[in-house]
Amino acid sequence: MINKIREIPVSEHSYTFEAATKNPQFREKGYEEKEYFLYGTANVYHWKDGEAAIKYADIPYVNRMVVRRPVDPAGFSGNVMVEILNSTSNFDVDRVWYLTQDYMMDHRDIYIGITSKPNVLKALKQFDSARYGELTWDFTDQNPDRAEVKFLGNLAGASSADTEDGLFWGMLMDLADYLRTPDNELLQGYGKYYQYLAGWSQSGGYMNRFLKTFAYSKEKENSYFDGYFSCGSAVSLMPDLNQSYGPTGEALTEKLEKITEPFVDVHTESENQLWGNYALRGRNSDKPDFQYRVYDIAGATHDSQGSLLDCYRDDADLEKCGISFQYPGVENHPNDFPYHLVFHSALDALYRWVREGVAPMVLPCIAADPDLKNCTDATGNAVGGWRLPMIVYPLAVYHPVCEPSAPENAFGASLFGYVEPYSKEKAVELYGSAEHYMKLVEEEAQRCVNDGRLLPRDVQECLDYCKKAVAECGLGEV
Repeated sequence: MINKIREIPVSEHSYTFEAATKNPQFREKGYEEKEYFLYGTANVYHWKDGEAAIKYADIPYVNRMVVRRPVDPAGFSGNVMVEILNSTSNFDVDRVWYLTQDYMMDHRDIYIGITSKPNVLKALKQFDSARYGELTWDFTDQNPDRAEVKFLGNLAGASSADTEDGLFWGMLMDLADYLRTPDNELLQGYGKYYQYLAGWSQSGGYMNRFLKTFAYSKEKENSYFDGYFSCGSAVSLMPDLNQSYGPTGEALTEKLEKITEPFVDVHTESENQLWGNYALRGRNSDKPDFQYRVYDIAGATHDSQGSLLDCYRDDADLEKCGISFQYPGVENHPNDFPYHLVFHSALDALYRWVREGVAPMVLPCIAADPDLKNCTDATGNAVGGWRLPMIVYPLAVYHPVCEPSAPENAFGASLFGYVEPYSKEKAVELYGSAEHYMKLVEEEAQRCVNDGRLLPRDVQECLDYCKKAVAECGLGEV
């Protein structure tokens, strides 16, 4: 139960961690950001006769969320996106926001990001102990069947015996119900809206647990959410009901059986067949009890130049927490595929599916061999998937992994590919001239718009990327 919501004001000496206002366009586009603390109680669940049952009731917590919304309610789109903030890097990562912010702000959507795991509290308090010192997921009551600390939770080393990851399920359900309340404190004055749940990577696994165990566990007049947007998910990191069960998500092979609201599931080449997704991804369906689309983005990898290196370059907030990122590979060209363009289109398709009943397009998934490695064609790129013009007419090979620059970078290298530009000779052989190449990609961009792979708003950015590739391979000037 949520007992109180309190806005945490911003001042000269106290501001929101990783504030969206660092992006100068945020205010220019008429947006504001507010941070709130949630004060409430949540249950800790366990398995009983194959179903979730309350083991510990009404555990108090203080959690946080950020709300990004149009200053003028009159322009509001009627869409509210709740993101389960990703905790894998030990701080709140809002990757879904990063990938869709341009679309969401132009579309006039509202965004809410909620902290999903207590391992990030250390970074928040290190950043600003006065601002965030009140946050707590404390659970010092010793559970007699709790495993050793190193086996707690769904990800080794990310959980503590002093806190409880499983409090999140109550927080999420209570927030969803709260948002259904007319004229609630967060969105008062914005009118009626549809609410959606989104998650990136580990948080995609959270979405699967929520849908499988909690979303349909009781009769409700209104569902918790009207649609779901899973991005780059890692289903093998699906958490259990509470952290005492350890990383049982790795052993879960049962697919989602019921999704009564539209669910769009978008993967990159890093996760389309790995991280348990090959076993748990569903089949495209328009059935009333299973509304699902799955897409794989050819050429894209989990992390990219934009979403990791550029996003957190010289980040003062992370420096205070002792966190930094670098390209984990030895190659010269980290993957810079503009996969945010696909997420724009996929989110737009989800909105239309929910609001207008227009089912999205169906695309073939990326083909994989028996070892779950993605198949490639004569261009060196993946076969199948969601294909933008730079993959249909490539000027480079988009490798799904890079060679680690050091042994400790092996995991990061498995999520961060690189680009190998074609030689000038190969580019000339394939396309003849820069003018001819650009004509081909312009025609393909229009086909992408026609079938839904690209939004009209994003065509120019796509073509600009192709022009840059022309220059890099020496094909000529455009």
